[in-house]
Amino acid sequence: MKRKILVPVFASLMAFSMNAVDAHADEVENNKENEKKSDKALDLGEYQQSTYKTAVIKDGVAVKVRADGEVQHVAYTGDEFKVVGTQGEWIKVALEDREGWLPARYVDITESTGYITGEKVNFRKEANTDSEIIEELEIGSKVKVLETNENWLKVKKGEEEGYIRALYVSEEAPVIEVEETVVSTQASITQNNATQSSSSSNSSTNLHQVLIVQQIVEVDKLLIKNHHNKVIVHTIHQHQVHLEYSLC
Repeated sequence: MKRKILVPVFASLMAFSMNAVDAHADEVENNKENEKKSDKALDLGEYQQSTYKTAVIKDGVAVKVRADGEVQHVAYTGDEFKVVGTQGEWIKVALEDREGWLPARYVDITESTGYITGEKVNFRKEANTDSEIIEELEIGSKVKVLETNENWLKVKKGEEEGYIRALYVSEEAPVIEVEETVVSTQASITQNNATQSSSSSNSSTNLHQVLIVQQIVEVDKLLIKNHHNKVIVHTIHQHQVHLEYSLC
Protein backbone atom coordinates (compact mmCIF):
# COMPACT_ATOMS: atom_id res chain seq x y z
CA MET A 1 0.00 0.00 0.00
CA LYS A 2 2.86 2.37 0.80
CA ARG A 3 4.47 1.74 -2.54
CA LYS A 4 1.31 2.67 -4.40
CA ILE A 5 1.16 6.02 -2.57
CA LEU A 6 4.87 6.93 -2.85
CA VAL A 7 5.20 6.36 -6.56
CA PRO A 8 2.57 8.92 -7.59
CA VAL A 9 3.93 11.42 -5.04
CA PHE A 10 7.49 11.01 -6.36
CA ALA A 11 6.28 11.37 -9.92
CA SER A 12 4.42 14.52 -8.98
CA LEU A 13 7.52 16.01 -7.36
CA MET A 14 9.62 15.26 -10.47
CA ALA A 15 7.03 16.86 -12.72
CA PHE A 16 6.92 19.98 -10.51
CA SER A 17 10.71 20.18 -10.48
CA MET A 18 10.95 19.97 -14.28
CA ASN A 19 8.32 22.67 -14.66
CA ALA A 20 10.27 24.91 -12.30
CA VAL A 21 13.49 24.42 -14.30
CA ASP A 22 11.71 25.18 -17.55
CA ALA A 23 10.20 28.33 -16.11
CA HIS A 24 13.58 29.48 -14.84
CA ALA A 25 15.17 28.86 -18.25
CA ASP A 26 12.51 30.97 -19.91
CA GLU A 27 13.16 33.78 -17.45
CA VAL A 28 16.92 33.81 -18.13
CA GLU A 29 16.30 33.83 -21.87
CA ASN A 30 13.89 36.73 -21.51
CA ASN A 31 16.44 38.62 -19.40
CA LYS A 32 19.05 38.22 -22.14
CA GLU A 33 16.64 39.59 -24.69
CA ASN A 34 15.88 42.53 -22.42
CA GLU A 35 19.59 43.20 -21.98
CA LYS A 36 20.08 43.27 -25.75
CA LYS A 37 17.21 45.70 -26.09
CA SER A 38 18.49 47.90 -23.28
CA ASP A 39 21.90 48.12 -24.99
CA LYS A 40 20.27 49.76 -27.98
CA ALA A 41 17.91 52.04 -26.06
CA LEU A 42 20.00 54.40 -23.90
CA ASP A 43 18.06 56.38 -21.31
CA LEU A 44 20.66 59.09 -20.73
CA GLY A 45 18.70 61.99 -19.32
CA GLU A 46 19.14 65.58 -20.46
CA TYR A 47 21.52 66.21 -23.34
CA GLN A 48 24.03 69.08 -23.08
CA GLN A 49 26.02 70.38 -26.03
CA SER A 50 29.76 70.78 -25.51
CA THR A 51 32.44 72.84 -27.26
CA TYR A 52 36.23 73.06 -27.06
CA LYS A 53 36.59 69.77 -25.19
CA THR A 54 38.59 66.65 -26.05
CA ALA A 55 37.95 63.11 -24.81
CA VAL A 56 41.13 61.08 -24.26
CA ILE A 57 40.87 57.31 -23.72
CA LYS A 58 42.36 56.31 -20.35
CA ASP A 59 45.34 53.98 -19.92
CA GLY A 60 44.83 50.25 -20.28
CA VAL A 61 41.36 50.23 -21.81
CA ALA A 62 39.74 49.62 -25.18
CA VAL A 63 36.34 51.26 -25.63
CA LYS A 64 33.58 50.62 -28.14
CA VAL A 65 32.14 53.77 -29.70
CA ARG A 66 28.48 53.15 -30.55
CA ALA A 67 25.91 54.83 -32.77
CA ASP A 68 22.29 53.66 -33.15
CA GLY A 69 23.07 50.68 -30.94
CA GLU A 70 25.86 49.40 -33.22
CA VAL A 71 29.64 49.50 -32.67
CA GLN A 72 31.15 52.04 -35.07
CA HIS A 73 34.70 52.19 -33.79
CA VAL A 74 37.01 50.69 -31.17
CA ALA A 75 39.17 53.27 -29.34
CA TYR A 76 42.38 52.50 -27.49
CA THR A 77 44.55 54.17 -24.86
CA GLY A 78 45.53 57.71 -25.87
CA ASP A 79 43.03 58.05 -28.73
CA GLU A 80 41.46 61.52 -28.81
CA PHE A 81 38.00 62.60 -29.93
CA LYS A 82 36.30 65.96 -30.23
CA VAL A 83 33.48 66.11 -27.66
CA VAL A 84 30.13 67.09 -29.18
CA GLY A 85 27.96 66.72 -26.08
CA THR A 86 27.28 64.87 -22.84
CA GLN A 87 24.25 63.01 -21.53
CA GLY A 88 24.26 61.26 -18.17
CA GLU A 89 27.25 58.92 -17.97
CA TRP A 90 27.84 59.01 -21.70
CA ILE A 91 29.82 61.30 -23.98
CA LYS A 92 28.98 62.05 -27.58
CA VAL A 93 32.06 62.37 -29.80
CA ALA A 94 32.80 63.15 -33.43
CA LEU A 95 33.99 60.33 -35.67
CA GLU A 96 35.22 60.68 -39.25
CA ASP A 97 31.81 60.52 -40.93
CA ARG A 98 29.32 60.49 -38.02
CA GLU A 99 28.95 60.87 -34.28
CA GLY A 100 29.03 58.17 -31.60
CA TRP A 101 28.75 57.52 -27.88
CA LEU A 102 31.23 56.15 -25.34
CA PRO A 103 31.10 55.71 -21.54
CA ALA A 104 32.41 58.72 -19.60
CA ARG A 105 34.21 56.52 -17.05
CA TYR A 106 36.72 55.41 -19.67
CA VAL A 107 37.88 58.86 -20.77
CA ASP A 108 39.57 61.99 -19.46
CA ILE A 109 38.14 65.33 -20.61
CA THR A 110 40.75 67.96 -21.50
CA GLU A 111 40.76 71.46 -22.99
CA SER A 112 40.70 71.70 -26.75
CA THR A 113 42.48 73.92 -29.28
CA GLY A 114 40.85 76.99 -30.78
CA TYR A 115 41.92 78.81 -33.95
CA ILE A 116 41.89 82.56 -34.53
CA THR A 117 39.69 83.40 -37.52
CA GLY A 118 40.27 87.19 -37.78
CA GLU A 119 43.22 89.02 -39.34
CA LYS A 120 44.25 90.74 -36.08
CA VAL A 121 42.42 89.74 -32.91
CA ASN A 122 43.00 91.28 -29.48
CA PHE A 123 44.08 88.91 -26.73
CA ARG A 124 43.03 90.77 -23.55
CA LYS A 125 43.64 90.41 -19.82
CA GLU A 126 39.94 90.69 -18.94
CA ALA A 127 36.68 89.84 -20.70
CA ASN A 128 35.81 93.36 -21.85
CA THR A 129 36.81 95.67 -24.68
CA ASP A 130 38.37 98.23 -22.30
CA SER A 131 40.84 95.70 -20.88
CA GLU A 132 44.58 95.80 -21.55
CA ILE A 133 45.67 94.07 -24.76
CA ILE A 134 48.28 91.37 -24.14
CA GLU A 135 48.91 90.63 -27.81
CA GLU A 136 47.42 90.91 -31.29
CA LEU A 137 46.95 87.42 -32.72
CA GLU A 138 47.20 86.63 -36.43
CA ILE A 139 44.69 84.51 -38.31
CA GLY A 140 45.33 80.78 -37.81
CA SER A 141 47.02 81.25 -34.42
CA LYS A 142 46.32 78.45 -31.91
CA VAL A 143 45.08 78.96 -28.35
CA LYS A 144 44.08 76.54 -25.59
CA VAL A 145 40.44 77.18 -24.64
CA LEU A 146 40.03 76.98 -20.85
CA GLU A 147 36.48 78.29 -20.34
CA THR A 148 33.59 79.33 -22.55
CA ASN A 149 30.63 81.65 -22.18
CA GLU A 150 28.30 83.44 -24.56
CA ASN A 151 30.59 86.23 -25.76
CA TRP A 152 34.11 85.57 -24.46
CA LEU A 153 36.52 82.64 -24.21
CA LYS A 154 39.16 82.29 -21.52
CA VAL A 155 42.23 81.00 -23.33
CA LYS A 156 45.89 80.27 -22.82
CA LYS A 157 48.56 81.35 -25.31
CA GLY A 158 52.03 80.21 -24.33
CA GLU A 159 52.33 81.09 -20.63
CA GLU A 160 49.75 83.90 -20.78
CA GLU A 161 46.06 83.49 -19.88
CA GLY A 162 43.46 85.97 -21.03
CA TYR A 163 40.27 86.49 -23.02
CA ILE A 164 39.25 86.62 -26.68
CA ARG A 165 35.88 87.43 -28.21
CA ALA A 166 34.19 84.09 -29.01
CA LEU A 167 33.20 85.53 -32.39
CA TYR A 168 36.83 85.32 -33.58
CA VAL A 169 37.66 81.77 -32.44
CA SER A 170 36.69 78.46 -34.02
CA GLU A 171 37.27 74.76 -33.39
CA GLU A 172 38.17 74.40 -37.08
CA ALA A 173 41.37 75.83 -38.55
CA PRO A 174 40.63 78.65 -41.04
CA VAL A 175 41.58 78.41 -44.70
CA ILE A 176 44.40 80.87 -45.38
CA GLU A 177 45.08 82.24 -48.86
CA VAL A 178 48.55 81.29 -50.16
CA GLU A 179 48.65 83.18 -53.47
CA GLU A 180 51.74 85.19 -52.58
CA THR A 181 53.59 82.08 -51.54
CA VAL A 182 52.83 80.44 -54.90
CA VAL A 183 54.13 83.49 -56.79
CA SER A 184 57.24 83.53 -54.66
CA THR A 185 57.77 79.83 -55.29
CA GLN A 186 57.41 80.35 -59.06
CA ALA A 187 59.95 83.16 -58.96
CA SER A 188 62.29 80.92 -57.00
CA ILE A 189 61.92 78.16 -59.62
CA THR A 190 62.73 80.65 -62.41
CA GLN A 191 65.79 81.86 -60.52
CA ASN A 192 66.96 78.30 -59.93
CA ASN A 193 66.59 77.51 -63.64
CA ALA A 194 68.67 80.59 -64.50
CA THR A 195 71.31 79.56 -61.97
CA GLN A 196 71.43 76.04 -63.37
CA SER A 197 71.76 77.44 -66.92
CA SER A 198 74.59 79.74 -65.80
CA SER A 199 76.25 76.87 -63.96
CA SER A 200 75.98 74.70 -67.08
CA SER A 201 77.58 77.46 -69.16
CA ASN A 202 80.42 77.87 -66.62
CA SER A 203 80.95 74.11 -66.59
CA SER A 204 81.25 74.13 -70.38
CA THR A 205 83.84 76.95 -70.23
CA ASN A 206 85.82 75.17 -67.51
CA LEU A 207 85.87 71.96 -69.56
CA HIS A 208 87.16 73.91 -72.57
CA GLN A 209 89.91 75.42 -70.43
CA VAL A 210 90.92 71.98 -69.17
CA LEU A 211 91.23 70.70 -72.73
CA ILE A 212 93.41 73.69 -73.63
CA VAL A 213 95.65 73.06 -70.61
CA GLN A 214 96.01 69.43 -71.64
CA GLN A 215 97.06 70.52 -75.10
CA ILE A 216 99.63 72.96 -73.65
CA VAL A 217 101.10 70.26 -71.45
CA GLU A 218 101.52 67.97 -74.44
CA VAL A 219 103.31 70.74 -76.30
CA ASP A 220 105.50 71.46 -73.26
CA LYS A 221 106.61 67.86 -73.14
CA LEU A 222 108.06 68.28 -76.60
CA LEU A 223 109.66 71.63 -75.76
CA ILE A 224 111.29 70.32 -72.62
CA LYS A 225 113.25 67.82 -74.62
CA ASN A 226 114.87 70.60 -76.68
CA HIS A 227 115.05 73.53 -74.27
CA HIS A 228 116.83 72.57 -71.07
CA ASN A 229 117.73 75.24 -68.49
CA LYS A 230 115.23 77.73 -69.91
CA VAL A 231 111.91 79.22 -68.73
CA ILE A 232 108.94 78.77 -71.02
CA VAL A 233 105.79 80.91 -70.48
CA HIS A 234 102.49 80.16 -72.24
CA THR A 235 99.65 82.67 -72.16
CA ILE A 236 96.28 82.23 -73.81
CA HIS A 237 94.46 85.53 -73.41
CA GLN A 238 91.25 84.44 -75.07
CA HIS A 239 90.47 81.92 -72.34
CA GLN A 240 92.37 83.64 -69.49
CA VAL A 241 94.58 80.59 -68.96
CA HIS A 242 98.12 81.41 -67.75
CA LEU A 243 100.69 78.68 -67.30
CA GLU A 244 104.34 79.10 -66.41
CA TYR A 245 106.93 76.33 -66.29
CA SER A 246 110.45 76.55 -64.91
CA LEU A 247 112.68 74.03 -66.61
CA CYS A 248 115.78 72.66 -64.94
